Amino acid sequence: MKHTTSLLIVLSIINSSVACGGEATATPEPSASESAAGKESSAQTEWKPSTELCSPDHEYCVKIVAKAQDVDHRELIVSSKARVLAKFPTFGYLMDAFWSPDNKYVAISNRRANAGDYLWVISLSNGAALKMPDDLATEMGKKNLGHISGDDPWGKTVKEVTTRFTECAHDRLDHNFLFAQGWESASDLLVLEELQFSNEPPQSATITAPGPDGKSVTRSVTLGFYGPGAPGIWIAVNKTCRVTGNKIALKRQTIEKHEHSSEFVNRAWTYGAYWMKSPAEDFFTSAQAKQAKGDLDGAIADYSRSLELEPKNSYTYYNRGNIKQAKGDLNGAISDYNSAIELGLQYADAYNNRGNAKGAKGDLDGAITDFNRALELNPKHAYAYHNRGLAEQAKANLGGAISDYNSAIELDPKYANTYADRGVAKQAKGDLDGAITDYDRAIELDPKLADAYNNRAWANHEKGEDAKGLPDAEEAVALAPKDANSIETRAEIYEKLGQHDKAVADYRAALKLNPNMKEAQGGLKRLGE
Repeated sequence: MKHTTSLLIVLSIINSSVACGGEATATPEPSASESAAGKESSAQTEWKPSTELCSPDHEYCVKIVAKAQDVDHRELIVSSKARVLAKFPTFGYLMDAFWSPDNKYVAISNRRANAGDYLWVISLSNGAALKMPDDLATEMGKKNLGHISGDDPWGKTVKEVTTRFTECAHDRLDHNFLFAQGWESASDLLVLEELQFSNEPPQSATITAPGPDGKSVTRSVTLGFYGPGAPGIWIAVNKTCRVTGNKIALKRQTIEKHEHSSEFVNRAWTYGAYWMKSPAEDFFTSAQAKQAKGDLDGAIADYSRSLELEPKNSYTYYNRGNIKQAKGDLNGAISDYNSAIELGLQYADAYNNRGNAKGAKGDLDGAITDFNRALELNPKHAYAYHNRGLAEQAKANLGGAISDYNSAIELDPKYANTYADRGVAKQAKGDLDGAITDYDRAIELDPKLADAYNNRAWANHEKGEDAKGLPDAEEAVALAPKDANSIETRAEIYEKLGQHDKAVADYRAALKLNPNMKEAQGGLKRLGE
């Protein structure tokens, strides 16, 4: 009998908008002469972003510039005349800048992706960020700067919306945005949060990737629609925020339903030079669609064409690496992850997934090094802890494996496989009761987890309680009828229970699936077959 464990590959798909390669390289930036001083939002038929926006008195300016011609990495710079007040990493482009009447603060809308938090609020007295886009705040380890104090958009606000407007189901929330709108007074900032709910249930597809033991992990991908005229129900949450010192807090908000997106969203989606005009991004987006539909070969072909046109896009290498790993091309996957990382992609999932590929090839030390780096980038990456635990377990470091499983469970207490794998480690240490407790929890969380039934059956077999283990062995075979391990487990239990013919039949069935299984060969020999 062989214990079975599960390798978790994080199949995160980086969107083309997040990659920002299409946005940044589609056309040259507008010239500085196109900047607008004291610009206010208004509907414009030919709107395009400015490289620099200045206060009405030209005392302060904000701009977004590429770092040393690296279009994938930009900087948001706030200056007073020639003096730089603040500098922050970002990507995308400027939409608006609103200066408080007393010139103490600037509120900026920085279009960073096809949806999301675009809002910056920066103090002009000391250059401190009171608020930055939430994804960047998390990436920089300053998560508190990604939120407006007292605001709870994903909790209280969405609950109120779905309660008031029953056609807005929580699982149909497609896109959300956060923009600056202007200043009501020197200390009161107007902010627009806009939510798009689809009229129809979301369509989804699944992507499957094999682990080193041949078992598969699937991830569901939601297929959304965005762009001018995107259908759906639009909810405007108009917020008034109090800005004092280095703090921003929600003062009040109102919620309204609209039939169409706002002018802010339209501008974010319709600037032609940044919206689906790059041939490289066209191939990138086509690859994503094919990947979601399961056409992995077609997706690889389109990612490859995208790289021919834009060979330094780290995100394209990352996505193509995920598909190659899903197809079992471990060398190809590792090569693509290497390229993504060499191009500067410091993304925890890239290291996690490369670690998985290395582990599948037997390079356990290399895998552990990658999992360590993933955890440096994201100390709350439960899957990296889980996968490092598997690698440590494969190296016979059971204590280290159990420690990593414990950390993974603390971060994600509802992932059944981690309990099952921790049970395997405990069982290997001789802690059969502890192992059974973990298998119990795994089955409670996922009643279809065949490995947990198989391993619990074997733990009871090792305790000499074969009659108790038999129902689990039968359930494991029922859930995974082509799994030689589960069939062999049931054979050994039948043998112990004196059911000779059933044991022989199972040993033979296991050998038919795996002709080299020594446990099944030994069982037949013991039974005189």
